[in-house]
Amino acid sequence: MAAAAEPGPVAGATGDAEADGNDGPAPSWTRIFTWASFGLAFIALGLTVWSVGPRTLLDQLGAIGLGFVAVVAIEVVVTLCDSAALSSFLGHGGRRATYLQVVRAQVAGRAINAVTPLASLGEATKATTLMEHTSSRRAIAAVFHYNLATIAIRMGTIAIGAPICGLALDLPHVLVVALFAGGAVAAAVLIGGVLLVRRGMLVTLVDAARSIRVLSRDRAKRWRQKVLEIDRYKPKHRKQQSRWVPTMWIVTSRLLALGSMWVVLASVGYTAGPGTIAAVATAGQLISMIASVVPMGLGISEGSNAALFAALGVPPSLGVTMVLGGRITLLAYAVLGLVLLSASTAVVHTARRVRARTHTGMRRAATQVP
Repeated sequence: MAAAAEPGPVAGATGDAEADGNDGPAPSWTRIFTWASFGLAFIALGLTVWSVGPRTLLDQLGAIGLGFVAVVAIEVVVTLCDSAALSSFLGHGGRRATYLQVVRAQVAGRAINAVTPLASLGEATKATTLMEHTSSRRAIAAVFHYNLATIAIRMGTIAIGAPICGLALDLPHVLVVALFAGGAVAAAVLIGGVLLVRRGMLVTLVDAARSIRVLSRDRAKRWRQKVLEIDRYKPKHRKQQSRWVPTMWIVTSRLLALGSMWVVLASVGYTAGPGTIAAVATAGQLISMIASVVPMGLGISEGSNAALFAALGVPPSLGVTMVLGGRITLLAYAVLGLVLLSASTAVVHTARRVRARTHTGMRRAATQVP
């Protein structure tokens, strides 16, 4: 799932950045999908603000105080690190998005993920946004492998950290059992994921769909060829760049995210120790993954983190405060991100239409010259 699990090259899928067989302009449907995603995200944002309550959000912001500025600054750096990882997965050479264009795609994806269920619509938006600057295969493959690496790091953190927390921390027996069970499940998912990636994860899914007759033979054959290119995609890096660079950027991003949680707790007068941070980094990961089924984990995150902090011997209210602090930051991120990205997307598309009309007018004028 991470860089070490990349499958080797196969015939017809070299994986080189320049070897994109479909390196033309982005399909028109990608722009429609991007705008539709923005529309759904704005609706979800409005529903989220309404369900939490504007007054409650302002009270939460006031409770964090100046710490909110530090948290936002950390979130900006987190975005830059994630963008660097995604840019590395795009590879070097050929027609590709610049780093700033990747940042734009990352902001769009994260803003949409923040306010939509399952945190998955934003990943598709990242891909369609990148398709405006590189081939469809390359954009989809980069986002796909970026997410595989992210999931692998999360599962690895839980698989290693959860049992250690269970042994090292003075916790209730029920929580210790839950940590060991979570660690075992994460390890199984990680190992299974690595084996699937080596075999070809998407190809395996297509074959499975064909075996239960969800896909017809002809459609499965077409899809298999397309997803094979994504499974076997290998970004071309500069000679002096390690293939582990994307993974290091993602690890840095996750460490900064933990730092953001620490700042939120420090803003309300509590200095979290290594044990609390370790528990949040392991059990907290499980909670955040489960809570992603609803926008911002409303309800699920508060109760689960309150129980976790109580088990750690820390006031449960601090667990709720940590969640609310992170939520208000994500909400601000979503508002600013969606507004700025909608405006920039409108400007870019308007400029393209103006250029197209200008070129059409110039061609017509040239044909009318005697």
